[in-house]
Amino acid sequence: MKFSAVQFDDAAKKRIRQAAELEKRLRLEAFLDVATEIGPFKMRPLEIRHVLEMEYGENRLNKGVDVEIDDLVHLLWIVKPTSEKRTEKSFAKFVSSNMNPVYELEIKGFFFAQFSDLPSSKAEGASRSGGEFESAIWLGSLLDRLCSEYGWTIKEVMQTPISVAFQLLQCILKRDDPKYAFRNSITQAAKAKEMKERNYRG
Repeated sequence: MKFSAVQFDDAAKKRIRQAAELEKRLRLEAFLDVATEIGPFKMRPLEIRHVLEMEYGENRLNKGVDVEIDDLVHLLWIVKPTSEKRTEKSFAKFVSSNMNPVYELEIKGFFFAQFSDLPSSKAEGASRSGGEFESAIWLGSLLDRLCSEYGWTIKEVMQTPISVAFQLLQCILKRDDPKYAFRNSITQAAKAKEMKERNYRG
């Protein structure tokens, strides 16, 4: 049987291209430390230490379950810009009084986008899962890999945006194994969606 490459129409190609451009912009923003604004809220790129702080604080965003307002307050507090001068209590009140379903959805999107370059679980140092009763720190192997690869200190790696860390990890994996394919999850998801729509239309 002979297979041929899937052909998308111009509209589908445009949507996939827009997804690729978004993915590239998000990667650049992480490297350049560009703040994200959602309504009245400003957020710096999520750093590795922030992810661990959320893990320690049992933030539900880390667990992928339904979140509550305190989870959003926690996230916004740890990624707030240095110009933010409110106390923790007044900041929590500010977030609670200004939050709405649209902002909540976009903030969740911001959080999960930080992990778009997470390599597959088969790749070294990438898996978030362990045993049924996992007690290891899932980012430990990532910290070890970046420290040993670049000679960085733990403190330097902890201050690295998680998106940058995963981009670098993918570069390391590619250098170690030329057959490794970079994960472009946003673009790939857009292609999968277009493929599904194409098959649905028949």
